[in-house]
Amino acid sequence: MRSFLVLVVVGTVGLLAGCGSSNNTPTPVGVPVTIALSPANATLSAGKAVNITLSTDSSGKGVTWSISPVGVGTLSNQTKTSATYTAPNPVASDSLVTVIATSVADPTTSTSLHIPVLPTGAASNVHPISINGGPLAPNSIYVNGAFTSVTICAPSTPNCQTIDNILVDTGSFGLRILASQITIPLPTLTDSTGNTLNNCIQFLDHSFLWGNVAQADIVMAGEVASATSVQSIATPTSYSIPLACSTNGTGINEDTQATLGANGILGVGQEPFDCGTACDPNTGGVPPEPTYYLCSSSAGCAPTFVSCGALCGDSQSNQQLTNAVLNFPLDNNGVILELPAVSGAAATVDGSMIFGIGTQSNNHLGSATVLTLDSSDNFATLFSGQNLTASFIDSGSNGLFFPNGIEVGFPSNTIPTCASPEQAFFCPASLANFSATNQSSLVNFSVDNATNLFSQNPADAAFSTLGGSLGSGGCTGGNGACTFDWGLPFFYGRNVFTAINGATAPAGVPAGPFYAY
Repeated sequence: MRSFLVLVVVGTVGLLAGCGSSNNTPTPVGVPVTIALSPANATLSAGKAVNITLSTDSSGKGVTWSISPVGVGTLSNQTKTSATYTAPNPVASDSLVTVIATSVADPTTSTSLHIPVLPTGAASNVHPISINGGPLAPNSIYVNGAFTSVTICAPSTPNCQTIDNILVDTGSFGLRILASQITIPLPTLTDSTGNTLNNCIQFLDHSFLWGNVAQADIVMAGEVASATSVQSIATPTSYSIPLACSTNGTGINEDTQATLGANGILGVGQEPFDCGTACDPNTGGVPPEPTYYLCSSSAGCAPTFVSCGALCGDSQSNQQLTNAVLNFPLDNNGVILELPAVSGAAATVDGSMIFGIGTQSNNHLGSATVLTLDSSDNFATLFSGQNLTASFIDSGSNGLFFPNGIEVGFPSNTIPTCASPEQAFFCPASLANFSATNQSSLVNFSVDNATNLFSQNPADAAFSTLGGSLGSGGCTGGNGACTFDWGLPFFYGRNVFTAINGATAPAGVPAGPFYAY
């Protein structure tokens, strides 16, 4: 089970500067040249074209044009202030082309426009996901993990790479990638004295992630989230991780592919940022821990505030880890995960992540049941006579997790749990059938013996009847037994909507946050 302990309060630190890779290098003598392009975003189908103009040029001498990769499409009508890019035709699969404008006055200064190019008829907001066992399969299979690929680019540069086996998580917010998998230089955020901004996130299973905050353009399908803060997961060598992050040294640091079981995590949950107003400098007082830190090799780390920008009412730019969907120009108010039904077990399962809710013909709510959420983004699940008020839907959890000890029909109302190493899961003697009600929606589900499932299906990654214990006894107010975690098995055979808090809702669609299915 992977669920995040975060400060979910929407709302804004001082502005931090990016350092690292940059093509906007000043000229050796005189005033640095500044250039910018219009449009700021473009997505093309095979054979289609876009006219690109130089919207800002402080030198007045214009630019030269090029594309990367070379030969993927063509540039025509080139002048010092404009050019036309035409996508190749045909296009076999989603790809990314970068149009580069280089200053004539200062050839060390350039800027870039990233253009997703899609096959004819492909939807710009549909991105594949797969339950495939993760990056270590077949030697070690990540069970019930929904993985996808993400393309990242250093902003305003042609430096891009695609990273696969990123875990899709509707229970967290922001993109986090193992530094060992990042091969391009990303600009990291620092303060005016060179201290590096770092981020910590903790999980309910007592593991954590630590790493610096960098900025990247994030590309998925035909969508681009420009200059978005991401976490580069790595253990520092020149200073110690703060004790508040590592739970006084008792937490599990998941900074490798072997411990994380993925190359990164794509958080597409209900919140726009991983902290919000609780971490904003306008809050005042003492920065919360463990979230953001400014660190140096000489002074170690100190907690800090970080701005979350206009959505939080802050005049400074947002630099918190951000739900990438929020930064898309379109289709930016939520996601839908679509997975086919699974009967028992399957080797792999392929599905789709659709961006936006009510923004295109393929993402309308229709007759879906909408679950309204409380201030903690939770809802109530009625199960075995208990009203579990802290329930949520989470694709990052690999089973259905609920309190043990209230299940009618079992001795002492308790489901047997498995022996090590499957002790987190249930092991009933035979398939156990249950029902629960999410607000007014009845959900029937089953839980099988996890040890038998794994031993009988050793090469399979998808299991629809996997469940485990989350707390014990009844919900008596505020304890762990007040939660039903509807993990990935809930997604099989459903279209599950996750709407972002504060994002613009189309006409006829309720404002987020909400879940729907």
